[in-house]
Amino acid sequence: MLRILCTTALLLQLGCASLEQGTPVGVVTRVAGLPEIGRDGARYLADEQSRVRLGDVLETDTRSRMRVILDDGTSIELGGDARLVLKRYQPRRGLLAPRTTVTWNTGSVDLRSGATSRGWRSRFEMVTPLATLRMREARLLGEIIERPRFVHVGMRGGRSISVRNHHGSERLFEDRTRVTVPSNAAPMGPLAWRAEDVLRLEAEVQAPPSAP
Repeated sequence: MLRILCTTALLLQLGCASLEQGTPVGVVTRVAGLPEIGRDGARYLADEQSRVRLGDVLETDTRSRMRVILDDGTSIELGGDARLVLKRYQPRRGLLAPRTTVTWNTGSVDLRSGATSRGWRSRFEMVTPLATLRMREARLLGEIIERPRFVHVGMRGGRSISVRNHHGSERLFEDRTRVTVPSNAAPMGPLAWRAEDVLRLEAEVQAPPSAP
């Protein structure tokens, strides 16, 4: 019994541990324009093969795009004045499922679960100004609109995306559905997602392939 309790305690301790700030967790695989990486108070122009580290601030303007692949295969694409901070990363270790937490403040994003991040226990969490999003084995497209501020989140395949704040929660299970979160209100949805809105968001975040 004591051995079982010790093993359980060790697993819980490991499960709560994530990598330290500054640890490399992924790589930039595609850029367009002049996206930037903020680190330790400095700013650097991102280029293909730039390593990204825990704690980095990923930023694009209206004319730049950036795609990052995390070590578990999760893809993050940014565009349209986007700002995203890599807050926490726990890779898969034996029975421990991966956990990733980022803050997303502005712009547009396209997130896709990686092959090694899949599993019912894995979780990708995004903290926004209006709601917290949790993605499980899914592709998430989203944008944050200013004046008035809204968060729009849609699903393009996968298992589920949950959207929660102090006022309420909603969950997406079906392809081409979305949730809208206004300021100081509960998430609204699920709603149908127009094809033209999906294409517009994809165009805002996807950088074209580099010339050979």
